[in-house]
Amino acid sequence: MNQTERLHAVFDRTPLDHLPWVPDLTYWRRACDTRGVLPPEYGGGHDGYRRLHEACDTCAYYGIGDTSAFIKEEGIKRSSHEDGDMLIERIECDGHTLEQHSRWLPESWCRARTKYYVADVSDLAVVREIFRRRTYAPNPNVNQQAAAFEGIGVPITAMPRSPFPALFADWIGVEATVYMVIDEPDEIEQTLRVIDQTNDGFFTFLPNSNARICHFCDNLTADTMGGFWDLYCAEYYARRVAQIHAAGKACVTHLDGATRGLIPKLVASGLDGIESLTPKPVGDITMDEMVTLMGDSDTVFWGGLPGAMFAPPFEWRDLRTMIDGLFRLHRNGQRVVIASADQVPPHASLDTIKQVTKYVEELGV
Repeated sequence: MNQTERLHAVFDRTPLDHLPWVPDLTYWRRACDTRGVLPPEYGGGHDGYRRLHEACDTCAYYGIGDTSAFIKEEGIKRSSHEDGDMLIERIECDGHTLEQHSRWLPESWCRARTKYYVADVSDLAVVREIFRRRTYAPNPNVNQQAAAFEGIGVPITAMPRSPFPALFADWIGVEATVYMVIDEPDEIEQTLRVIDQTNDGFFTFLPNSNARICHFCDNLTADTMGGFWDLYCAEYYARRVAQIHAAGKACVTHLDGATRGLIPKLVASGLDGIESLTPKPVGDITMDEMVTLMGDSDTVFWGGLPGAMFAPPFEWRDLRTMIDGLFRLHRNGQRVVIASADQVPPHASLDTIKQVTKYVEELGV
């Protein structure tokens, strides 16, 4: 079997030769490129990314897209510039300007948000107008990525950010959103409705894609989302999951933080899998506890290998123990995708990625 067939087999409930191994190498690759230590054969565009996965004999999924629709914005001006270690991004709409700041962190080779676009509740009216000006157009090249990675992976088909997670991640930030939910619930609910209505446009074009797995890129964690789920997310997820299933596709969501307070709620929404599950010693609960929370569903357990464990102080024996746990879940009837949770860090070694590949092959089914 090839990598594409293995990942699909888990969702199709069909036999496979061994479990799919799906590491997220985007962070590792970007950081190595920034530091000037990325092997040249893995650089450039998708060709280099494909060669990286071929060299590691792993399934490509993250970092490649196959979207069925593109965003178009009328009357919106976006700009950005760097000021020292700060990236400043602006959105202009009807004479109003929203500004976001992100600081570069050289120790971790990534940016951290220091200021969100929404600084005051009055800015939510601007956010709503931005979404009202947003429409979706069909992607004429919708299936090119799937063709380019055939046999080596399955391009991610990303859903638009769900309304409430969008406030946390893109517009307001966690702390300010919580205060606005308490102080200005009507403004929050108006904004959520507008984002939801705008997202309708994307789902109209969902059948255009040949992709069979759709992905909610909501970066969920029970720490912040668990208490808000029933009020602000449950109905949205159930409705969108039903649309995805009606289009003949499966769907997963990205849960890369604390899990205890969300797993049963995600299962209840009808999702086919929960992606980037991070168990102890990095996450909040064990693999077995996660499966217990899934109940009698056949939800796909996607993840299991915490990204932190690909670098010191963890060693190969620690990763191997986690793989053994995933294999045991599989042997007990759980549908499993072995994956990094969340990303392989920049100071990890590709030799470790290849060790996982070899061990997973040895385990077979």
